[in-house]
Amino acid sequence: MECLRHQLVVFNDQTGLDLGRSGGSVTFHSTVIARQIEAAGKPRVLLHWVPENIIPDEWVYECQVESRSKQIVPLSKLPRDKLQALHPSSPSVGVRQYRKNRRK
Repeated sequence: MECLRHQLVVFNDQTGLDLGRSGGSVTFHSTVIARQIEAAGKPRVLLHWVPENIIPDEWVYECQVESRSKQIVPLSKLPRDKLQALHPSSPSVGVRQYRKNRRK
């Protein structure tokens, strides 16, 4: 368990991601990149999530922007390919590596 915690600390230092206190979650921050007004007259905004290419961009009503400014996602809920996209040089994050036992 201590090894996993150490790997998460190293991962956090290398990527600069905002990991939760326990190290088991990633905090995504949103930025507004577009604005539109519906036919009914309600304004909507397009939220872009950082780190990129993990959570898809989404349209929300302007009144929801404050409540959707950040999103905390457990590392266990992210698919492996998304974990590798966070930091490609560290594919072992969240995945236990096994070593073959061979005789010399």
